[in-house]
Amino acid sequence: MASNITIIPAGASDLPTLAHIISLAMQVDLINRLLFPDSVYDLTSISKALLALFEKEFREPNTHFFKATDNATGEIVGFGEITFHENAAPTLVAEPEEEQGGQAPPEGMNLAFAGRFFGGLEEKRKQQMSAYPKYVEWRGLHVKPGHQRRGIGSALLKYGFETLKADELPVWLYTQMRGRNLYLQRGFKDLEPLDIDLKDYMGELSGYGVHRCPCMVRMPGGKETEESK
Repeated sequence: MASNITIIPAGASDLPTLAHIISLAMQVDLINRLLFPDSVYDLTSISKALLALFEKEFREPNTHFFKATDNATGEIVGFGEITFHENAAPTLVAEPEEEQGGQAPPEGMNLAFAGRFFGGLEEKRKQQMSAYPKYVEWRGLHVKPGHQRRGIGSALLKYGFETLKADELPVWLYTQMRGRNLYLQRGFKDLEPLDIDLKDYMGELSGYGVHRCPCMVRMPGGKETEESK
């Protein structure tokens, strides 16, 4: 485990670093070849867009950002983000519309695919968690390249479960296929994934197939496997 790592709440001044970490951690993922089909993956542009999103989410009262810091260097090497949700009872009163505008999407992003991907995941979350009065959305778990496979991801999960008490509620997340085993080992179970037929976005003869994004849930008291201990 990551015994030389300290995990504490992240502050607003940490958000630029967290946005850069996620940009670095995800740049090799297949999803980015789909979001940026012309090989446009500019770290500066993407970090800027993510920072605008993080600043908005940081102001949400039920959202928590927390960081993993290397004790030897003081470097932030990973972070997590969770949000506590309540499914409100149906009401006839019109809800205020969310604030529009904000940071423009990164240059070169396939907006049609991005809308299908992120919009589809939002629909999955609401559908799959509609039966629970309260639940947790695990929005992010990212470790900086070069510091992965040190147990930092597991330590961030433990902090969210134990310190922030996420373990007391159902926890929902989506992940990439390469991250699925980590969550299975920590007591998460598979739900219906988001499957996207890439011929609708990349061309029928592009050589792509179906992109699968796992959706998962961990119920209160979910048991870890022996592999994770």
